[in-house]
Amino acid sequence: IASSELTRQKIPGFSAVVVKNDQIVWSTGQGVASMEAKTPVTPEPLFRLGSARVFLAAAAFELSGQGRLRLETPAGDYLFGLDEKEARLSTRNLLSPPSEMAEEAVASRLIETIRAKPASAQLDEMIFTPLGMAHTTFSPSLAMTYPLAIGHTADRKISRPMEGNTLFSSVNDLAQFLMAYLHEGKLGDRQVLSPAVI
Repeated sequence: IASSELTRQKIPGFSAVVVKNDQIVWSTGQGVASMEAKTPVTPEPLFRLGSARVFLAAAAFELSGQGRLRLETPAGDYLFGLDEKEARLSTRNLLSPPSEMAEEAVASRLIETIRAKPASAQLDEMIFTPLGMAHTTFSPSLAMTYPLAIGHTADRKISRPMEGNTLFSSVNDLAQFLMAYLHEGKLGDRQVLSPAVI
């Protein structure tokens, strides 16, 4: 199915992973990571993710479990300078689909305010490092030191949007989060995510 989508949607390449219990049982890459270099895709290259919402939600639930954030309280109770609509939305609403990127940015700012630390540093400390997601980063300069899939537009032109709060990850790293999520926050016998997150 995935292979046929490469042709149908004119996708240059993709990585995929399947987990069962607490193991990666299958992973692959197909197509190319760059239309210029024609580098084959494997499970290792980092891809630019469209959203960090799931990880921001995990951090918000962790902060809620610590009693530092009330998920149902309007964002305007925590932050100044929001528009009227954003100020009324709770953290849960900000991070629940189909939220917009602007709402995700407000949630990120809210998480930063709670712990007085950039959201990227908090996600690294609370989620990525404990899960062993060593190649997941918000830093474009760090992402470029790893194998990196280059973005392409629908007409196959190269797109290199590295600005903003972009998250880069590989399917092998994302599998770590998935395995912990499916096993009540555990990887093997280690509790790496709190039950509040799950």
